[in-house]
Amino acid sequence: MNGTEGEKRKLHPLPLEEIKKGLADAPLFLGIDIDSLEGHLARIQGVTLHDGDLLLAPEQKNDKVYIVLAGGLRVHLDDLTLPPLLVMRRGECAGELSIIDHDNPSAYVVAEGECRLLVIDQEVLWSLVDNSHALARNLLYTLSQRMRFGHSVIINGFEAQRQWQHYATIDALTDLHNRRWLNMAFDRQLERCSTSGQPLGVIMLDIDHFKHYNDNYGHPAGDCALSAVARTIRKHLRPNDIAVRYGGEEFVILLPDTDLDGAVSIAERLRAAVAATVITDRERNPLPPVHISLGVAEACPGNHESSDQLLARADEALYRAKERGRNQVAKGRSRSSIGAQ
Repeated sequence: MNGTEGEKRKLHPLPLEEIKKGLADAPLFLGIDIDSLEGHLARIQGVTLHDGDLLLAPEQKNDKVYIVLAGGLRVHLDDLTLPPLLVMRRGECAGELSIIDHDNPSAYVVAEGECRLLVIDQEVLWSLVDNSHALARNLLYTLSQRMRFGHSVIINGFEAQRQWQHYATIDALTDLHNRRWLNMAFDRQLERCSTSGQPLGVIMLDIDHFKHYNDNYGHPAGDCALSAVARTIRKHLRPNDIAVRYGGEEFVILLPDTDLDGAVSIAERLRAAVAATVITDRERNPLPPVHISLGVAEACPGNHESSDQLLARADEALYRAKERGRNQVAKGRSRSSIGAQ
């Protein structure tokens, strides 16, 4: 419904006592002797809206303040199909901001149920402000509350965005970075390797016989094992090292400024630490330990190797570690030796 046309159809006079009672219940008129406004009350009218009727919209001009007598007004920032930011009830007002700043409304305001409103034209409002310091104060207070609410919406929006970004890049079970984050970060690490002239070590590992672990002890126990392995990995890495849950029981670790021998040393430390890790279920009951197999590769400055190529070499080394009996570390072949085949 077009708000302006709806107002013209539905504006009607109200009994003086109903106007007085409506103003007395409105925070905008707090502390004001309503009887002292006698000369202006006859110019205040009423309007009735039905559920879903549009009162205010950003694409429409507004020159009135509306005070809720009965029912409610839903405020939507943009999408009318989403839940409202707030619902205004008896005594609360809408439309005052667009009068103060001479701009269109900043949100959609829609009737909730059958809604009855007082309607105060902007000329009447400014006349009332000229004659009442209390009304001017209340209007300023209302404006400040609107600004505070707007700030809270912005802050909550940033916080929601921050949380979304967190959960979009962090694995919920292990609290490690996830594969999506790795896809974004790996190329940056390779570029850093190229510009700094320092190597980048990569470890790919997974938990040995993890399917049997899940089958024998249940998926909740498997989740506990995954969490325990992730904690152990995080505990035994350096501050600049990056651990990622690559998928299922598989993990990838990026080791900046680390050559192949250094990466192998770190991998051996992780293998031993995981083997010694005590795993418990959520009730602190002991669960069987797990072991890991690890494949190690190195990106050297100037090789111009892609992240997929480097991961493939680490994965090949991991496969060889499993073939040799698992619970061990295998080195990946150099890129030059692969190219020579």
